[in-house]
Amino acid sequence: RLDDIKDAMIFIEALRSATLDNGLISFDPDALERLRNPPREVLSIDDPDVLLSLKLFLADTTEAAYNSIRNAIMERFPDSEVLSYYQVRRRVALLSGIQPIVHDMCIDSCVAFCGPWQHHDKCPKCGQDRYDQNILRKSHGRKKVPVRVFETIPVADQIQALWRDPSSAQKMRYRDDATNVLLEK
Repeated sequence: RLDDIKDAMIFIEALRSATLDNGLISFDPDALERLRNPPREVLSIDDPDVLLSLKLFLADTTEAAYNSIRNAIMERFPDSEVLSYYQVRRRVALLSGIQPIVHDMCIDSCVAFCGPWQHHDKCPKCGQDRYDQNILRKSHGRKKVPVRVFETIPVADQIQALWRDPSSAQKMRYRDDATNVLLEK
């Protein structure tokens, strides 16, 4: 129990001292630039293949399902240029300004390997390995592939994306507008 309190204090201190530049989270340089200088123009997509790719991706499909659907489309319409899963994922990040942060985690979901556990090779709670041992062994310890990962989407990216669209930006002003109306009465 005391160890849990110590871990919590380490996380609290990390949050207090967090900056975009302290290296605790490795931001892609492009993502960091977009976070600091978000796109302001209204989003417009004219390419039908890009639009189809985005709709497939945003339909909440798995990577395998996306690739299966993409392959079927490409087989039926060979001239189509439906983006690969990697390409559409990258395009979503570029268009929206939203890019997930990926963290390794315990295979049993005990902990994320961040904060006080960022340098651990085994889960501090259950002892499971952080990295796929077969790949680690075959690469003679050079290739570290996590057995499980999770993604978080920074709230700042989400808010910036909402402000970019005039309709959602207006909705985000509702509370301020409603408060001003009440104060004027």
